[in-house]
Amino acid sequence: MGANLNLSNNVLTHIKHEGIQLDEPLLLFSNKAGTYFEKDTHALRGIRDYQPYDYPLNNKGFGNEVHIGIICPPRDSAPLAAYLNGMHNTYKANERDAYVMDFPGFSGAFGLSLNVPQPNQGGWVSCLEPFPGSSNQLGTAELANNICKSIELLQAANSPSVILVYIPKRW
Repeated sequence: MGANLNLSNNVLTHIKHEGIQLDEPLLLFSNKAGTYFEKDTHALRGIRDYQPYDYPLNNKGFGNEVHIGIICPPRDSAPLAAYLNGMHNTYKANERDAYVMDFPGFSGAFGLSLNVPQPNQGGWVSCLEPFPGSSNQLGTAELANNICKSIELLQAANSPSVILVYIPKRW
């Protein structure tokens, strides 16, 4: 429980409500071997020092790699690829805040390798933009159809673990 506050009578006359401060809850994480659980109150520190709670499932059939399928309009492919490839990198926290942690890269943090396809390779589908002269209703229907076809194509050709559909603001 949190500490009691000593307030002056001048302040006490204005207080209308009471509250309590609770300790942070203990979160469960898997140890690096996946054999037992560790506890930590800080989610990011727990991921950094241990593994996600469901980490043992990777060795029991879920696999140790995440295959991403990507659907993205062609003109946004290069920046999206650069962003996603950055998930492999380690990053040093540039703040001295105790909450902000260094990031050890995706595989270091989650104990899984991340397979990110590149534009114009298997696993990456370029989704066509809606026709510029289309009405909102027709453009929306066309876009939904293009996305659904792209999902079907990815599932048939690559069977990704996760499909990321990039939707730019201009849509």
